Amino acid sequence: MAREKRVPRQAIMANTAPARRAAYAQRVLDWEAVESRAAWESRNPQPCAQRVDRRKSLHEICFYQKSENLIFLKATFTRLVCEINGGNHRFQCSALDAIQVTAESTLVTLFECGVKAMAHRGRVTLTVRDTQLMMNIVKTLKSEYFENAAAL
Repeated sequence: MAREKRVPRQAIMANTAPARRAAYAQRVLDWEAVESRAAWESRNPQPCAQRVDRRKSLHEICFYQKSENLIFLKATFTRLVCEINGGNHRFQCSALDAIQVTAESTLVTLFECGVKAMAHRGRVTLTVRDTQLMMNIVKTLKSEYFENAAAL
C-alpha cells in the first residue's frame, strides 16, 4: 500500500507563533472596522421619517369643501366626456355641468368612504385595499350613489 502524503500541521491549524500573530492582527483589523463603522453611523444617522403635518392637509380639505368651484377644469372634463362618448353625441353646456357635478360628487363620496376605511385600518395613506374594501361594502349594500359599482 502506498504511503499517503501528509499535510503539515501548520497548514491546517494556526498553531505557530507567526500564524497566531497574523490571526490576531486580522481580528484587530476586524474590531477596528466595526468601531469605525459605529463611529461613522453615529456621525451620520439614518434620516428619520418626516412627520406628517395634518393641520396643513386639514386646512386644504376645508378650503376645497368651502369653495363652490368644481374640482376638474370644465375643458378637461369636456374632453374626457367626448373621448368616452366617441364623438357620437353632442351635449349642451348645462348637461355637461350636470354630468360633471354628479361625477365629482360620486368621486368625493368614494374618497370619503375610502378615507374612513383607511382610518379604520389605522393608516395614513389610502391604498388599493381600502378602496377595494369600500367598493365591496358598496356592492353588498347596493348604495344609491353607486348603482353601477361594477362599472367603477
